[in-house]
Amino acid sequence: MPKYTTWEQLSGYFDGDGTIYFSDTTNQPYKLSVSLVFVDQSVDQIRNVRDFLRLRGIRTSNVLKRSDASAYELAVSEFNSVKDTLRHMLPHLCKKAIEADAALDYYEGKITGNQLVAIFQEEVEAGRRERKA
Repeated sequence: MPKYTTWEQLSGYFDGDGTIYFSDTTNQPYKLSVSLVFVDQSVDQIRNVRDFLRLRGIRTSNVLKRSDASAYELAVSEFNSVKDTLRHMLPHLCKKAIEADAALDYYEGKITGNQLVAIFQEEVEAGRRERKA
């Protein structure tokens, strides 16, 4: 399998098979924790994503198999790694550009958690986001 070599390639993959997930974590500096999740049925594909990110200093989770065994996933959840990954991918995203921009704005203190949730809800209502975070 060819390896990813550019952020443009990774961004295209994320636009189709990735998601921006957030959860409530009251014990952290920002109440909402943002994660970037890559999913694929091919473990080699997910390992390719992991290797690309790690070579660029991005901290990732281990490659995990979903509990229903339908796919593999990889997450970027560490605060600075999420910001760095979003900054590199944002110029190349289409479908997830609004969400990525909002998540980055939230982590940079430009919008509140409530505003982030509202933007993600607007994406759901517009049909660009398949489910709520």
